[in-house]
Amino acid sequence: MHVEAAATAGLDVRCEDGVATVVLDRPDRLNALDQALFDGLPLVLRALAASPDVRVVVLAGAGRAFCAGADVGDADGFGDEPSARAWMAAAHEGAL
Repeated sequence: MHVEAAATAGLDVRCEDGVATVVLDRPDRLNALDQALFDGLPLVLRALAASPDVRVVVLAGAGRAFCAGADVGDADGFGDEPSARAWMAAAHEGAL
């Protein structure tokens, strides 16, 4: 499996004996999905799906929570409401 290093930011990806484990690795934020995870997670999952060495994918969260949802603090950089709404619409459509 080949995925650019930037796509795995916030993820711990391992594969052993046909079992790929993808761990959301932002325990300090309860594994809330920021823009890097929204962008990277689908790329990683597609790469795993295309790999003949992977039979199953386990998705888990580090720490005490699986995933708190979207990290709305990540949307602070938008200066206007239309940009924030576009970000949220893309997040809800999801590439998963």
